[in-house]
Formats: sequence, structure tokens, C-alpha cells
Amino acid sequence: MEFKQNVALPFLANSIGVSIEKVKELSAFELVKVFAFRGPSNKQFFYVHKKGLGETLNSLADSLEKKGVMFKSSTLVKSVVLVDQTFKLTTEKSTEEFDFVIFATHPDQAAELLMKDEGLAVLRNVLLQFNYTKLNAVLHKDPSFIFRDKPSFLNIQTDSVTGEFLNSTQNLALISEQFDGIYKSWFSEKDLEYVMKNGTYLSSKSFYLPLVNEEYTDALHDLYKNSSLFPNIFFAGSWSEGVDNQENAVKSGEKAALKCRKFFDRL
Repeated sequence: MEFKQNVALPFLANSIGVSIEKVKELSAFELVKVFAFRGPSNKQFFYVHKKGLGETLNSLADSLEKKGVMFKSSTLVKSVVLVDQTFKLTTEKSTEEFDFVIFATHPDQAAELLMKDEGLAVLRNVLLQFNYTKLNAVLHKDPSFIFRDKPSFLNIQTDSVTGEFLNSTQNLALISEQFDGIYKSWFSEKDLEYVMKNGTYLSSKSFYLPLVNEEYTDALHDLYKNSSLFPNIFFAGSWSEGVDNQENAVKSGEKAALKCRKFFDRL
């Protein structure tokens, strides 16, 4: 009972973006539905990059250019319109035609690019259903955000009255001793201001992350269903796999490549 109250319920509440009281109201079927897009990783190893991600991507781009692939960067795309099974992509400089389009953007950005095409309204409307929330990733030295009696890597705090999620903190010392006394937290503006005032603040960066809850997974289901009607379009990004992380970003890229290859194999 103590594990359920202190660990299981806060974990579920934080994972799907609702209060502890709301989690108690959900059936097992509803919980499974929420986590349906969150498949466990089958990998038994980690790949450690010796170079920065930007350098790695540039090396990949160089190898593809040698095979005849053309890259155009620093070009602002204004709109994407489907005309007779061909996409017309308009930038600030010109309009070009493409047989297959991959949107490696956030859903709201993709929706804005499709705004001029009523034929793709079914996709645009689904993309507008995804909700995002602002979170602050903060490095600090305040130990009041971790549980000292029972040390753990992930420490979740909830409101004792409402059960609402407050913050989560990673105890980096459990990764390496060299990080002892340094914590990484997802903070609200209030918690960020608190550590800045008490002198434990080190650094921070604000992100807008998907609010993954039941409504989010419903929107994903609708996106998968409706985008399958268009053989030459794909929406890529970790958000499209249900959890915003690098592994899912790569997974969505693989799916994009497979759909693209399947499309051109038919021609």
C-alpha cells in the first residue's frame, strides 16, 4: 500500500499528465490505452557518441551528397500543397515540386504549413489537437528536491492535497560520483525562481514538450489512421512515437524512410 501511494500513483500521474485522484478513477483499460504508444526498448546496449550530434549529422549529410542527394538548408518553408499527387513546396525564394514529403517538425508547425491546402484539412485538424506544455530543465544544487532517506535516480513531488504533479528531479550522483550534489529537474516557473533566489541555481533551458495524456494518444491514433490515406506524406519526430526522446526520434526516421521506399518501389 505504501509503494502504491508513494511510488506507483505519482509515477502514473506524472507519466500521463493528470492528478493522482484522476489516476485512481482510470480503469486498467484506459491506462493501457494511454501507454499503448510507449513500447519498451529492445536494445541491450548503448551507443556512445564520440562526436557532437551536429558533427555526426554533417558527416552523414556529406556521405549522402556523394551519392547524389541534394540538401538545401536555411530555407524558410512557407507552405506545402498537394496538387495531383505532387507536393508543391513554397519557400521564401521559390516553389518546387516533390513526390514525397517528410515533415520533421512539431505538429503545430506542420499544421501551419498545410494551412493553404483544404484537401489536407483532415491531417491539419488532427495536428492541431496535440497539446504542449512549457517546462524548464534546470541544473541546481538544492537537495530538498530529492528523497534522502530512500535515494533514487528519479524523484517526483506532487501536491499533498490535490495530487497534482509539481516537479521531477534526477539525482545525477547515481550516474557518476563526479556529479555528486548536482541535480537536473523539470521545474515550473515558481520552482525555478526558488532555486535562483536561494543560490543553488546553476543553469536552465526552457522547452515545450508534448503533454502525453489520453487525449494525446487519441490524437496519435487519428494521425496514424488519416496519414495512411496519403502514401506520399509522413510526419516524423519523437512526438509521433508517443514519448519525446532521441531513441523515438530515430525510430520515427526509420519509419519515414520505409514509407518513402515503399512509395517509390510502387512507381
